[in-house]
Amino acid sequence: MTVEEPQSRDAVEGNSKPVLRIVGDCKQRIWGLTPKEHLARGFSRSGAEVDTKRAKPDRAVLVVGAEWVLHPSLVRNLTTSPNVLLVTEPTANGQRKVVAIHLEAEGDARRFELAHALVTKGAFDDTSAEALGLRILCPSELGSAYNKGLRKREVPYAISLNEMSARGIEKKMFTQSYKGVTDFVTKWFWPIPALRVTRWAANRGIKPNTVTTGSLILVIATTYLFAKGYFMSGIMTAWLMALLDTVDGKLARVTMTYSQWGDIYDHGIDHIHPPFWWVAWWIGLGATQYDQFGPWLETAMVIIVAGYLACRVIEGIFVFSFSIQIHMWQSVDSVFRLFSARRNPNVALLMIGALIARPDIGFLMLAVWSVITFIFHAVRLIQALVMRARGHSITSWLAEAQA
Repeated sequence: MTVEEPQSRDAVEGNSKPVLRIVGDCKQRIWGLTPKEHLARGFSRSGAEVDTKRAKPDRAVLVVGAEWVLHPSLVRNLTTSPNVLLVTEPTANGQRKVVAIHLEAEGDARRFELAHALVTKGAFDDTSAEALGLRILCPSELGSAYNKGLRKREVPYAISLNEMSARGIEKKMFTQSYKGVTDFVTKWFWPIPALRVTRWAANRGIKPNTVTTGSLILVIATTYLFAKGYFMSGIMTAWLMALLDTVDGKLARVTMTYSQWGDIYDHGIDHIHPPFWWVAWWIGLGATQYDQFGPWLETAMVIIVAGYLACRVIEGIFVFSFSIQIHMWQSVDSVFRLFSARRNPNVALLMIGALIARPDIGFLMLAVWSVITFIFHAVRLIQALVMRARGHSITSWLAEAQA
């Protein structure tokens, strides 16, 4: 599960940890959770203490309306920003609604009750806001539009379940949980089926790591099928594994159930298994009649595996040197990531070979594409190193656009 981890609980320590108070009620469910459960998970992960009784004025308090679904950056930033009144973006006639308040601890019970009443009422009241002495911010001012973890820019949202259907909100949340820079299969073919599978899993309480385990089983099955020469059957299990690999991360984000172990588990499988597939395909070619190219196929196998590993090394050097992924440097890198010799584009090439009953040709095409991908990334790394040596800063074009 690739996620952008929120600020940890350690960011808010001791008595400075705000107490979360969710007011009102909402009957709809989102991702299998009540709105209160969803809000509590998000704020708890960001450092707030969920109030099961009644917040006291001697503690900082977060008062949030139960009807609201908030962008993760709003949850993080509101938790660490005292004396803030979060309101919706103004409508055409200038009207705004109160979403949440973070009130600093001052021991003033009257001030706390006023904040509670303002969120419960929902309508923005200039007089009450001024009496509380709060900074009034809308989502675009409080939230973060650039998501480094998901490699994209996005508009922070605060959506009322009283104004949009739960399914509509789920679709928006799912879309924003999607990586902006990824391969063409994940970007163009998986969104609709992945949304449906994610919703199905969330409504049944299935955990992201369970989905990841399912993908691991499919990794093993695909390896076996390729090695036995059952290429089309292996392609089918490979695509199913790729779909589940997309689902587990989305499920973790939308249900607030991501974890460090889950991230390691998912990434470990992602990074390790592809070379085994390519070697298994080569073994399968030798076990069938598709071995006309003889030694060329063995050379192709070495090129594919070595190319994959070399590109991973280049990516690691780039991250170590510049603190950004190579695919996020300039727009050309993000476009190339759509088709670079990673798992999904590679499976697509092999599928073409299998469909024309020439899996050996597909394998040779993959070897050629692996060389092209390596050359592209090697050149880009050298260019970045030269630019830095000349005094230029290496930053993501996505972050620059946000700035």
